Amino acid sequence: MLFALILQSFFAFAHQPFQYEGFVPVQKDREVYVQYKKPRNHQPTLVLLNGLTYSTHEWDKFTDQMESINPDLGLLRYDMQGQGETLLEYKDNFSNSVFVDQDALPYKNQVENLNELFKHFHLPADSTYLIGLSYGGAIAMNYLAKYPNKFQSVILLAPFTSALSAVEEWVKKQMELTRLNPFNPLNTLSDEDLYEYYLRTYVYTFFPVVEPITLENPYKLEAAYRLTTGVRQFKAVDVAARFKKNSVHLFVGAKDEYIKQEEFFGFWSKVPQKAKMSFVTFTNSRHKLPEEKPSVIAEYVNKVLTHDPELSGGQELTVEVEY
Repeated sequence: MLFALILQSFFAFAHQPFQYEGFVPVQKDREVYVQYKKPRNHQPTLVLLNGLTYSTHEWDKFTDQMESINPDLGLLRYDMQGQGETLLEYKDNFSNSVFVDQDALPYKNQVENLNELFKHFHLPADSTYLIGLSYGGAIAMNYLAKYPNKFQSVILLAPFTSALSAVEEWVKKQMELTRLNPFNPLNTLSDEDLYEYYLRTYVYTFFPVVEPITLENPYKLEAAYRLTTGVRQFKAVDVAARFKKNSVHLFVGAKDEYIKQEEFFGFWSKVPQKAKMSFVTFTNSRHKLPEEKPSVIAEYVNKVLTHDPELSGGQELTVEVEY
């Protein structure tokens, strides 16, 4: 009888679907939308972490390139809370124009949700890699700091390392002008509430211009604001000391339109030497590397997955990329 049960369990595991698409529980009464392709022939798995306005679809060009390089590669992409199909599943939480604390989307919650996905899909620590774009880079760094032994390394694509200087400058200037006018009704707000007021104004004013994708559904702008306010106090330097040995690759575009190059270099200088693997700058490239330069980014991600010595030991290099 015991042998029969073991045999039954073995065949149940062996016949798990090669691909999965649907919702996976990550919290009480909360699920996230996931697309998962299991690895074959002992190949690694790449977990993709969305940028702020991304969904699983924006990775298509990149994943097509990765699968052309290695058809047996495992791929897990998902929509975090406030993104893509997960946002639409819980859109009622975003239909109320009045923001309240319980509607926030703290980055630490996203980290725990990611950990639930690791457990749900039994991702092996010795062959799983995280790749995070911008906001997703912040989630990846926090996951690395809290759960260093769950996976091999992180590939940070133009990661969010602290509140963007351009946004900070604009918000603080508006606050300063508001405080100069004693008759401005906004002066009744505390500094924190006034900051949030102008941060929301910034998102609603500028995001539709620079990120038209935020207009693809009625909820996305509000979600972008809540994701932004949920991560704005994160500072990568606060977690960098906890990065494990040989764990960090940093890929950036030389013409990033959102994050200044000195901010990337400032972050890299704070990463412990033992944790550094590679810092790669791609010329003629902007912020959304996997969308804009999918083939070259896939090539260098594959170098990470195959342990190419070119990307090891904290090496810093520049890759020439055509327009």
